[in-house]
Amino acid sequence: MKEYHNSFEFQINYNAVTKDKLINYFENNNLKIIKDETDLVFEKKWSIFDGWKLNVLNWESNIRVKSVDNHKIVIHHTVKTYGFGVISPIAFSSIFEKYIENLKQYIINNESFEKKNNELVKLGRIKLLKYIVILILGILAGLYFGTVLKNLTHIKLFGYLGIFCGALITQIVINSYLIKINKSKHLV
Repeated sequence: MKEYHNSFEFQINYNAVTKDKLINYFENNNLKIIKDETDLVFEKKWSIFDGWKLNVLNWESNIRVKSVDNHKIVIHHTVKTYGFGVISPIAFSSIFEKYIENLKQYIINNESFEKKNNELVKLGRIKLLKYIVILILGILAGLYFGTVLKNLTHIKLFGYLGIFCGALITQIVINSYLIKINKSKHLV
């Protein structure tokens, strides 16, 4: 399992209008409210195709909004992906941060968010497609080396093993690289 987690906080006057705006914003992005007591919790359920959905805002998400003394809200945002061949949601951390920034501008300045969020989806789609192309190239490289081994040894299993290893190694390398890059950005 790969996970993105971040917390945001900003100053606002938390009231019924703010609560309605929060609900509107997240429900507009297909998140369902699952708790409406002291904290607002929005969730998007897991799907087997999460890692392959081209809209990164549709991956499994959990967003907890907590009011602090009615003058500040704290948002805990978590996105998870599972399975083989999936790109870490950490690669899309800048998109998730802009998504919450759009929420902030909507609440504080009453700015429209639909167009901005659609741009984020397009940006995420392009970025994800780039990683999928790299993953496919890794699979093809594995297929090539597997075929070479199969022809040298006459063991058919090496062909299949090459495809599997190509995909797995490429996924591990991509995700390790993306996590390393993300950590170095946050250290500065």
